[in-house]
Amino acid sequence: SSRFGKFMRVLFDDAGCISGANISTYLLEKSRLALQQPGETNFHIFYQLLAGLDDGALAKLHLGRDSASFHYLTRAGSGVREGLDDVNEFKATHSSMQTLGLRPDDVFSILAGILNLGNVTFEVVEENNAERASKVSNPDVIAKAEA
Repeated sequence: SSRFGKFMRVLFDDAGCISGANISTYLLEKSRLALQQPGETNFHIFYQLLAGLDDGALAKLHLGRDSASFHYLTRAGSGVREGLDDVNEFKATHSSMQTLGLRPDDVFSILAGILNLGNVTFEVVEENNAERASKVSNPDVIAKAEA
């Protein structure tokens, strides 16, 4: 089913031989990006990204460290994730991406675009006292998302 994903963990011993494995099935939450239930947070990678990237990389992606400045990360609360080490988790995620042959900078650019697009707001455009359309009320945010 497209609603479920599988995560397979393969364990290796010191000689590089497989020593064990397990498979976890999880529900893919398509709506979780834009809306979280009370007390829940968004996808971990967003918090890891903000905590783990250096200041130069954050600036290049038009991001800051404060998760509260991103609409998608505060829909169900403050966006604070107590007891998690997002910096070390980011390092592990970054290393895993490289091991798999992914280009982390490309992935991070896409994630930054998503976070910035979540901050786009719209306003109603009225014509002859009737709502006819809407327009982006903060176009500078779109420019950040495009970068």
